[in-house]
Amino acid sequence: MTPDGISTQDWDRVHELAVEVVNTSASGDEAASDAAAVRLLSVLDELESQYGALPSILGTRADYLDTPAERERCLLAAY
Repeated sequence: MTPDGISTQDWDRVHELAVEVVNTSASGDEAASDAAAVRLLSVLDELESQYGALPSILGTRADYLDTPAERERCLLAAY
């Protein structure tokens, strides 16, 4: 379980997709990296619906958003 209460099984999905984003990005496959990031954000949406707007979800979401304003909003809410 994460410190803010998300089950390990649920958070493992986030971790797997984050690894996929990094690996596809490192290989230069931007389309695959973007697709993995979209799937990751979708999983974060699911977890936020289930658990609420927890810091781990919001902070992770901020890492994958495109605009600085969106990132700042998520990080401030996580804080």
